[in-house]
Amino acid sequence: MKNKLTFFFLTCFSFILYSQSSGVVTYGQKIIIPNYTNSLKKSEFATFYNKEKIKMSESSKNIIYKLQFNKHAASFTSEKHLSIDDFEDDVKYAMLHVRGDGTYYFSLESGISLWDHDVFGERVILVDTISPKDWTITKETKMIDKYMAVKAKKNKSLNNGKIIEVVAWFAPEITNNYGPIGYYGLPGLILEIHEKDFIIYAKNIKFKKKAPKINKPSKGTYMGEKEYKIYVDKAAKNFIAN
Repeated sequence: MKNKLTFFFLTCFSFILYSQSSGVVTYGQKIIIPNYTNSLKKSEFATFYNKEKIKMSESSKNIIYKLQFNKHAASFTSEKHLSIDDFEDDVKYAMLHVRGDGTYYFSLESGISLWDHDVFGERVILVDTISPKDWTITKETKMIDKYMAVKAKKNKSLNNGKIIEVVAWFAPEITNNYGPIGYYGLPGLILEIHEKDFIIYAKNIKFKKKAPKINKPSKGTYMGEKEYKIYVDKAAKNFIAN
């Protein structure tokens, strides 16, 4: 009887793991409107900046992202795989603000992550290796949909040298380590990302019996991180000069 019960629970556990190996997660985004001090509220720059943030916040309501995954790879992109040029300006700026343009690709088999996106009119694919990330997992939890999510955090260096804290909420119950906008590496699906003044959050999670096909980006110039930073800086200077 004991052996039968053990076999039953192992079978159920294996089925749960298998059923979670493929699926689609729908994400939305929120832009947080800054709360200025009284002195800043009076400045023209703060007024203009706040208006732009409000526009992006409203436009964010129309933006949907999808994370598709199977047991070998995953991709994260805007709904319907539209080019950034297909969106209205306000929506476009809202997507660029959170790095939601283009396609993120992860392959556990090859150990690489790719970000295929447009840089001032040129298609670029940023290449990185999938490696353990410096997440600190806390004891703080909350419910997201029907899943218990655990809070994790890490520091991130920006291009200007500033260090910011990134917060992720992940579901250990969903056994894969993917997430939105290039984040991964936690022992469970990342359901929310809080970074600077925006939030990317899961709206719907569907597991699939038939594994979705994940296409690896191929059209574009492959670049490592150092080469990419040099290229972006040069492209930005040329754009401003012209």
